[in-house]
Amino acid sequence: MRRFTSLLSTFILTAGALAVPVAVLPRTIAQNAEPTITTKAIAGIDSRASKDPLALAAVSEESADLAPDAAPEQAGRLTALTAQVQTGNFMVAGVTWDGAAEVTQVALRLRENESWGSWTNLPVSDDDSDTSGGADPARHGTEPLTSAGATGYQVRVMTADGIAPSNLQIELIDPHVTQADAAVVADATGAAAQAADSRDVLQPQVITRSQWGANEKLGGAWNATSNGVKSIYIHHTAGANSYTEAQAPALVRGIYTYHTSGMKWADIGYQFLVDKFGNIYQGRRTAVYDTPIGAQAGGYNTGTIGISAMGNYETVQPTSALMTSITRVVAWKAYQYGIDPTAKTKLTTGTSSKSTTRAAFGQKVTVRTVQGHRDTNYTSCPGKYLYTKLAQIRSDAKELMDEATISSGTPIDDAPAPVGISASAATTPVQWAASATYKWKPVTGASSYQIVTQGSSSYRSGYPSNSTWTVYKSVKGTSASVKIASTATKVIGVRAIDKDGRRGPIRVLATSSRPVLAGSILRSSGWKKVKSSKYWGKSALRSTSAGRTLRVKSIKSARYVVLRGVRGAGAGTVRVSLGGWSKTVNLASGTASKKASIVIKLDKARSGTLTIKTLSKKKVYISGIGLGRTKRATVAARLAIPTAPAAAVVPAAGYLRSGKQTVSWPASAGATSYVVYVRRLTAKGTELGSWQSSSTTKKQAEIALDPGEFAQVAVLARNAQGTSAAAQIVSVARSVDLSLATLSGGWSVSPGADGTLVLGSKSAAGTAQLPTTAGVTGLAIEYADTPESGDGAEPGADATATRQGVVTVRDTKGRLALVDVGSQGGDGPGTITFSRPAVGAVSLTTDADAIVSLRAVAPLR
Repeated sequence: MRRFTSLLSTFILTAGALAVPVAVLPRTIAQNAEPTITTKAIAGIDSRASKDPLALAAVSEESADLAPDAAPEQAGRLTALTAQVQTGNFMVAGVTWDGAAEVTQVALRLRENESWGSWTNLPVSDDDSDTSGGADPARHGTEPLTSAGATGYQVRVMTADGIAPSNLQIELIDPHVTQADAAVVADATGAAAQAADSRDVLQPQVITRSQWGANEKLGGAWNATSNGVKSIYIHHTAGANSYTEAQAPALVRGIYTYHTSGMKWADIGYQFLVDKFGNIYQGRRTAVYDTPIGAQAGGYNTGTIGISAMGNYETVQPTSALMTSITRVVAWKAYQYGIDPTAKTKLTTGTSSKSTTRAAFGQKVTVRTVQGHRDTNYTSCPGKYLYTKLAQIRSDAKELMDEATISSGTPIDDAPAPVGISASAATTPVQWAASATYKWKPVTGASSYQIVTQGSSSYRSGYPSNSTWTVYKSVKGTSASVKIASTATKVIGVRAIDKDGRRGPIRVLATSSRPVLAGSILRSSGWKKVKSSKYWGKSALRSTSAGRTLRVKSIKSARYVVLRGVRGAGAGTVRVSLGGWSKTVNLASGTASKKASIVIKLDKARSGTLTIKTLSKKKVYISGIGLGRTKRATVAARLAIPTAPAAAVVPAAGYLRSGKQTVSWPASAGATSYVVYVRRLTAKGTELGSWQSSSTTKKQAEIALDPGEFAQVAVLARNAQGTSAAAQIVSVARSVDLSLATLSGGWSVSPGADGTLVLGSKSAAGTAQLPTTAGVTGLAIEYADTPESGDGAEPGADATATRQGVVTVRDTKGRLALVDVGSQGGDGPGTITFSRPAVGAVSLTTDADAIVSLRAVAPLR
């Protein structure tokens, strides 16, 4: 429901209302209710308020929302100042207006907990697109300010020229905290959702729009989608940090209501929101399974995703739950769209109605693939404390993605793109009728199909941009009619949609243009217009002499010239020229047609003036001219990734002592290269490091290891469509430096026959403490070939003949394993598996009867 009151009617209530007790928090009701929207006009400067020094106090530095490197803003002139107005409960507020006024500051202070807070700057929204969702045009306005529960406001507005914006008003929204809200967040555990297909392997639990209570009657259709994603923006909503978990869904409803009812946008501005408790909320309607263009960063909304952290992270540190959930959303979407979250990319600066972009329109900027709003726009968003955590988000997301790639491979499309049925000459490259039907073959598992288009307004505006797709319509069958406006071009695509709403890859059916309007064809003398229903368009231009011309100016990027005219015996010849290219076209033909379509393919896309010149006195009839574009290519579906290769360690002699160990694998069908992932744990480390990857066309890789280092290796096969999973993870380890062992009793380290060190114990009790750390789960052992090699024993003597007794493996908490060395056949290597991970350093203990010599002892993890 909406309430609208003039601010003038509230002035007489202000003075006496300050003493009235108010509730601190909004009332909780039993079920979802329609938000209450109160709109109050803002007009003039309240004389009483203007005399209050606090009414003109500076905005707190923490709420100024200025980028640290931004030049100080001009304050402008005060154009509106309200009294301190008491109201009913609300949780979201924002200021809106009509027209593009140069607003230099909007500041708002709220009455919370029965006291007035300090002034908070409301940054002007820098959305760069027409986001209107209905008949009403989108309004200009500020970002919303959220509260855990407010009961009053005071607003001031400054503009560069001192003239107030038209229809200036404040929107107050009470989304009503409900019992359903508490139930929703109680069920949102933050665990991963069940993956419906490979694209959703990393999908976390997301609170859907229906769960957080979106009123889908608000806003309207928003059909613009990005053609891929290159970067992910991190935001904050600013405003309240004190909200409870049960209030968070209501805040999302409030922001949604402000964007759709106050700003007149089609939808909420962000693709996803995350509260401080780690709950993840779906923002825009199709954000879970598509790439709807949002309003997250003016000038850069296309090709990006916005994740908004709920709270003001200019004033508080982000919670660990918030960080974890943002990381999971980043990893999910980066994995889905093939983004390396630790890399950089280029974005092209678009228009921004508020000019908050750091770069000029059209300029390409290099940015991180996971970035803060402040990286491209003059703002402090997402707040200094969250901004400093972005490096951690990037690295943690990359680690999640590496794990997913190793276990599942890169995402594939579970269904192919629809196969198009060849369009007729009447529809492509020029669609001669306003509407035409395009067809395709059915896709198994599709419940419907979505027609998507890219467009340019005329042959003068160049080739359609490939950065976006617009959803044109959805159909159940395998054909659809598509309208194209006069002189415009449309790239027409189709994709299958399954029963769960997941989109398949797009098949480009055609790139079609409408013909040139007759009034844009410039004709020389000698042409006569003749009318007849026999001609296309019921008329034609006729020439009966040489040297007569038809011209079309200011053409951009035409690949085809298509003429509609008369073909048959005795027809004349014309020369077609465009942008330095020309070709002679003979209209004579053994097959007569008065509505013939003559397609002339140029050597490449050309621009300039098209000239059609008659070359003889024979009759030439031209009833229409069309300019076609190059058909946009279909991006291949990700279907045929290679099989996973089975990697194995090559156990060369003495490999546990080697600084390089070899992992090899057989050729994988369909692979053009291989990706080798390695993660390491040093002798002094306690946790495995992050995966590091490298590419090779060989079928083996050498893994360099330091003494005591352990590594896991995963090998994936790659081709142009994607990367396989790893068949298994193999482990490699290198012996610790035996000279660093701490020895007692009968243990000693001495050179072996080949000069390498041997750790041994001979008929004496003692302990050898190895240079290892906590977490060791076993040891790889290489026994010495002669247990007494350091004491002059004959080389080649049988090691097992003199190896005897029991070795006890211990840590600081007790026994890990018992090894009867006399039963260990050969000279190794062997493996000792612990009963539990070691706590602290690992020691080898022998009794007085034990005889053992070890050439290598490698810790396993």
